[in-house]
Amino acid sequence: MGRFLYSVFFTLISLSTICSAQSPLSLRQYRGGPPAGVVIRTCSVPGTFALTFDDGPGLHTNTLLDQLDKIGVKVTFFIDGNNVGGLDDEGVTKCIQRAYNAGHQIASHTFSHANLTMISPDQVRSEMSKLDEQIKRAIGVRPTYMRPPFGATNGQVLGILRDLGYRVIRWSVDTNDWRHPDDAEASLMVLRRKVRNVAQGIAGIALAHDTMPSTATRYVEAAARIIRKKGYRLTTISECLGDGSDAYRV
Repeated sequence: MGRFLYSVFFTLISLSTICSAQSPLSLRQYRGGPPAGVVIRTCSVPGTFALTFDDGPGLHTNTLLDQLDKIGVKVTFFIDGNNVGGLDDEGVTKCIQRAYNAGHQIASHTFSHANLTMISPDQVRSEMSKLDEQIKRAIGVRPTYMRPPFGATNGQVLGILRDLGYRVIRWSVDTNDWRHPDDAEASLMVLRRKVRNVAQGIAGIALAHDTMPSTATRYVEAAARIIRKKGYRLTTISECLGDGSDAYRV
């Protein structure tokens, strides 16, 4: 009987220790915005719309930031380490800092743009942690939002991302700008059609790439005009998901 009680006591103490270690992360993750490890395809705050840009920083990101300054729009950048010069390049670091300091949201797109469903669990964790550390060196914080390359996830990947505390963002509008990098009008046609076919007040998330020249120079101003004309308010991902304070962690 004594051994049994000791075993039960030890088990309870172990569980208590585990729960205590995990509870600050869980409380922080669920305090505002969506839970970790759940795929999000659209915003939850009515009347909002989020423009998002993947794969940068690139050669055209500063041009895009100029355009965003001009029209007064805040967006979300899902950045990765697979870009010109790498994230530790001084010019790339300054670009990330510029975006962050201007009020744009910085989020993760993994370190090497790997398909997370095609690599091992340890490699998934490495993809996230390596990029996190580089982002932290640039802006002093790490993101809690991520977008999986190719939008690819499965149960195993989502479980890992949940344990790591990442909110997983996909999209409701794919401009496919990578298919026509010099033709902004093709991206805008997709956006017009999607916005027109969505009921008023339903929020959307649009995917584009700041590495595409026409996206950086001609897409964003026209896209903002189309979306605003329909009565939407343009915001970052965290804001359109009702998450006021947990877009980053130390």
